[in-house]
Amino acid sequence: MPPLRDRIERALRQGFRLLNRLMVLLWRLGLGPSLSLAPRSPAAT
Repeated sequence: MPPLRDRIERALRQGFRLLNRLMVLLWRLGLGPSLSLAPRSPAAT
């Protein structure tokens, strides 16, 4: 059984991956600009 810290880091990485996937989905649906604090980039069209 890995140490608690390793498990937490793995869980965080998994969570960030899920969040990233969700953000990409939102951008594709055109909802990204209204939810994101980041300025709109030309690559996100």
